[in-house]
Amino acid sequence: MLNSILLVSTVTTFHVTKGAAAYALSLAEHFGANISALILDLPGAVAMTDDGPQNVETTDISMAFKHATDDIRGEADRRGLSLFSIDSWSRALGVLAAVTDLARLHDAVIMGCDPTGMLSEQGIAEHVMFEAGRPLFLIPADHREPFAAKRVALAWDNSPSSARALGAAMPLLLDAETVTLIQIGGEKDIASTLIDLDIAEYLQRRRLNAEIIHRVRGKSSVGDALLAVALEHSADLLVMGGYGHSRLREFLLGGVTRRMFDGAPMPLMLVH
Repeated sequence: MLNSILLVSTVTTFHVTKGAAAYALSLAEHFGANISALILDLPGAVAMTDDGPQNVETTDISMAFKHATDDIRGEADRRGLSLFSIDSWSRALGVLAAVTDLARLHDAVIMGCDPTGMLSEQGIAEHVMFEAGRPLFLIPADHREPFAAKRVALAWDNSPSSARALGAAMPLLLDAETVTLIQIGGEKDIASTLIDLDIAEYLQRRRLNAEIIHRVRGKSSVGDALLAVALEHSADLLVMGGYGHSRLREFLLGGVTRRMFDGAPMPLMLVH
């Protein structure tokens, strides 16, 4: 059950009718959850225009911040949702630490993944995934569909990361009509005593209508292969474990995770 959701956006990426904000409102409505909205008015922000990246003036940031907070509060009120707007936060240890600390106080974090700016939304999302200890929902900027988890795809490779993702996603999976576990073979297969029957029986005991799909990676990357299967099955949501190659280099993402951060066409739930 999700009771508390943290929406993190920037003034240059916020939009109340699409992307992370719209998804957070819909997710909160579905679960009857509270929302905390953190709209970051970061200096040195960059906005994308028809002429390319343009620096955003401080006055523009202030106005955009006011409009964003007014919009999210107004839409939450219209839907009868409980929303707390985080208007002040400690900058003592920097933005990344502040956002991560706030994330730890919530059941899930909802973000977009825009790569532009001195400190990008993508960079913040990567840090949150590694350090917050909470599920991270990454939402495409143009995504307008309400939250749905009727058809859920889950990346499964017998790893601790995929097991944690399965456990964290269980509140969503219990309402799903179909759950598709996707195993992509052909690269770094993890040795395991588990067979499909073991996994299927476990999921059936949880009353999940599940199927297990095996694909060979072939010439595609593992990330592209995962997305292809998820799209074939019209998945509303793709759940996967997120990982990096080194604890000392927290931004050196694994190849599959990097593919997702670089732009997946559907909502993602990442669990590190």
